[in-house]
Amino acid sequence: MIFFLIIIVLLYILSFRSFNERVSPFNKEHVSILKGVMAMSIVAFHLSYQTDDWLFMFSSWGAPVVSIFYFISGYGLAFNYRARGNEYLSHFFKHRILGNLILPFLLVWIVNRIVSGNISMSLLDELIELLMHGETTLPYSWYVFSILLFYILFYMIAAKRNVVIISFLCVFTYIVLTVSLSYERCWYISALAFPLGIFYCKYEKRICALWNVPVRYYVTVPLCLLLTAVCVISKNEFCYLFAYMLIPIIIVCLCAKIQIYNRNMQWISNVSYEIYLCQGISMTLLRGNYLFIKSDLLYIIATFVLTFFMAYSIKKIVHYLLIGINMEGQKT
Repeated sequence: MIFFLIIIVLLYILSFRSFNERVSPFNKEHVSILKGVMAMSIVAFHLSYQTDDWLFMFSSWGAPVVSIFYFISGYGLAFNYRARGNEYLSHFFKHRILGNLILPFLLVWIVNRIVSGNISMSLLDELIELLMHGETTLPYSWYVFSILLFYILFYMIAAKRNVVIISFLCVFTYIVLTVSLSYERCWYISALAFPLGIFYCKYEKRICALWNVPVRYYVTVPLCLLLTAVCVISKNEFCYLFAYMLIPIIIVCLCAKIQIYNRNMQWISNVSYEIYLCQGISMTLLRGNYLFIKSDLLYIIATFVLTFFMAYSIKKIVHYLLIGINMEGQKT
C-alpha cells in the first residue's frame, strides 16, 4: 500500500501546477488512462503472490484497483443513460451485457476448461459452487458475475427518481448476502464504489463547483487519505467498505486537475476487461503441468505478453461474432 500512497502523493503535488485553473469533469481520457493502468495493475497484483520480490509493491493493490473499476462502471452507465435516456436502455442487454460482458467471458471460460482439463466438469456442479460458495472455475472471474449483477441492477433502476439511494441499498444488500454465504472478501469489500460512481455522475457539476475553490479542492485528498488511514487502522471490516469508497474519490479528484493521455494506454484500455479474463489462463499455461517457467522475471514478462495477446484475440473474435449476429438479425 506504501507504493500506492507514494503515487497518490506525487500526483497530488503535480496537481499544484494547475492551482489557479478550473477543475475538469471526469472524461474519456481519464477513463482510458485509468482502465489501462488498472488492468496492468491487477495482473501485477495477482502475479505478486506467485513471484519473489519482483512485484511485492503491488501485493495490496487488489481492492483499491477493483474499487476504481467499480466506480468507472457505475459512472459510465449513469453518464450514458443521462446522455441518451431510454434509447440507451433499449439496446442495453444486447450491447452492454451480451456483447461487452457475457460473450468474452464464455469464450475465455471455454478456453479455460480445455486448458485446465475440466472440460467434463458438470455445469450444474459449477453453478452450485458459484451460488453457494462463490467459487469459480475461471480464475478471478468472480468480478464478472459481480459486475454482471450490478449491470442488471442498473438496468432495472436507471429510470427511478431515487436511483442513487436505491443503488446503494441494493449493493449493500448484495454485500450482506455475500458475507452471509461466506463468499471470499473480494466479492464485497470494494462493491460500494459502484453506486458511488452513479452518485458522482449525478452530482458531478455540484462537486466540481466545490472543487473550483482551491482550498476545498486541495483539502479533499489529504482528508480522504486521513479517513482511509483511520479505517485501515481500525481493522474493522465495515470501515474497510468505507475506505474503498474514498480511494475512487481521491483518484477522481486528482484527475480533475491533471490531464494525461497516452495512445498505448488507449489500446490497453480497450481490452481491459479481456485482460482481466485472460490473466488466469496465462498463469495456468506458463506455470502448469506441461510448461513451467522457473525464472520469476521471465514468467512475469511472458504472462503480460500472453495475456495481452489473448485479450486482443478475444476482443477481435467477439467483434466478428457480434457483426454476424447483427447481420443475422437484419435478415430475419
